[in-house]
Amino acid sequence: MKRVFSILLVALLLLVPALSAWADETAHIYIDEGLLSEAELASLEDRAQTILDTHGVGVYFLYLMDMGEITAYAEQFMANVPESDAVALFINDEYYDFESKGAIGIAVFTQTVCIETLWAAFRSVKDDNLGKLMAYYDAADQLLTDFGDTPVLQTGETESFAVPAYIARTDGGLPTLIDADHLLSDADAEALSKRLKEIGTAYRCDVVIATVPTLGGKTSEAYADDLFDYSGYGYGATPDANGMTVDGDGVLLLICMEYRDFAISTSGYAITAFTDYGIQVYLEPQFLSYLSAGSFAEAFNAFADGCDYLLKTARAGEPYDVYTASEMTANGKPIIVDQAGVLSTEQIETLSKQLRSVGDRYQTDMILVTDYGWSDGDAYAQRYYENNGYGYVADGANRGGILVYYEPNGPLGIYVAGEAKNAFAGRGLYKFRQSLLSALYGNDYSVEMLTLAFADRGEYYLAQAQSGHAINPINWIPVILFAGIGMLFAFIPVGAMKRKLKSVYTQTRADTYLVPGSFVLTQNSDVFLNSTVSRSVHVQQSSSSGGRSSGGGGFHGGSSTHTSSSGGTHGGHSGKF
Repeated sequence: MKRVFSILLVALLLLVPALSAWADETAHIYIDEGLLSEAELASLEDRAQTILDTHGVGVYFLYLMDMGEITAYAEQFMANVPESDAVALFINDEYYDFESKGAIGIAVFTQTVCIETLWAAFRSVKDDNLGKLMAYYDAADQLLTDFGDTPVLQTGETESFAVPAYIARTDGGLPTLIDADHLLSDADAEALSKRLKEIGTAYRCDVVIATVPTLGGKTSEAYADDLFDYSGYGYGATPDANGMTVDGDGVLLLICMEYRDFAISTSGYAITAFTDYGIQVYLEPQFLSYLSAGSFAEAFNAFADGCDYLLKTARAGEPYDVYTASEMTANGKPIIVDQAGVLSTEQIETLSKQLRSVGDRYQTDMILVTDYGWSDGDAYAQRYYENNGYGYVADGANRGGILVYYEPNGPLGIYVAGEAKNAFAGRGLYKFRQSLLSALYGNDYSVEMLTLAFADRGEYYLAQAQSGHAINPINWIPVILFAGIGMLFAFIPVGAMKRKLKSVYTQTRADTYLVPGSFVLTQNSDVFLNSTVSRSVHVQQSSSSGGRSSGGGGFHGGSSTHTSSSGGTHGGHSGKF
């Protein structure tokens, strides 16, 4: 019984100061008697009230030698303060402790900030109790002033996320990192925000990460879009009277741990830089595995590195896509369409550049297409070329091109169009085909060697035609002459042999060879022998061929977009991890 009584007594003693604070909402300073005069206490209360009126945050100070167990006391005290956002410094005869509450209080007054700023300010003044507390309140006031209350999402009502003062801001003054779900340490958050700021400034495109505890009934895509637009993100964009921007340049990664959702929202130039292929094939694999494992700092830094790479390649003129600029013809058509998946990404990149180089020199499109299941390779090549709009255009004229179709263990098709036909007059096309087949069969059906032969022999024939010496043009006069001589020499001996057949005469029917009654049908059955299937080429548009064997199938090139609730155009991708 005595033990129970003792526990209740201790609990009651702990509650006394807290209940006093709850009863007197104007008191923010609690200290042992004799340390400050009544006038000094009043001036400090005025200072605390000014901070509360200005920032809406209660700043408390408690210096009580009989406080007891300081952590339990601090937690109980903070549970009863009237403000929704507050910070307090507790000191007894042995220890000190900081406690904060509320979205703003916790965000601004992290343990690191409290120790390095508030406690440092308090200790910086020697032998002056009033001066020490004034330094503490001045430091708290400055932190809140630097911080501000940043509204970052407006969906009818305003939702405000508190962002610490040490978080780096975009060039537009908005936080590069909003960690409302508190997934990062203060040190990791500060370093990451600076990295995001550097990337955004270097490539003139806001790069932002936000973690939120709940989506409030929205999809992750809609939440990310609204967070971007209503906050006013977008490099170089001018926010309207409500702080909202539409179509500014930027990318935002949203993370919500409630149901493990993520979304990437792109806007403005970022839609070009972050293609569907770039996001899903390159960027997401960089960070999603870390997210799934709960390694948030590693995940967000991997996302930042991925953004750095994608923005760098885009600003250099080649956004990371199913096809880069060097893998396209001069008119934006894919040079190699590997629908059979027989080439690696690196091979496509290297070989496309060689075909593009030859094509540009002779103003001729050079295209390679691989696929399965077409018996007539030449017909496939022609249809694919014509239906996809190939042909090198210069000075307003379509100068044509060459398309080679290859099917593994199948036919090799060639189609030549426009002015390129001049290079393959007569037997030129036949000899060109033979040189490609020789390269293919002589190198274990290597498509890489086939493509190199295509570039090399194609350049040779085009160069000859450009110089006025097309390969092997046909002179029809000797062809007709020798054909006639051959027919004459064949007719003479055959006619002589025919004249010797005295007993042979023309028979119009074969029934004279049939013995009457010799054919008797005793059994019959229906047997399926074969079928005829009509097929036609399924032509894909150049932006949607998705030919990379490294996972490009199903991607259409560029970025798919949608319209947000604010009317802005966004790209990106969302999912779960």
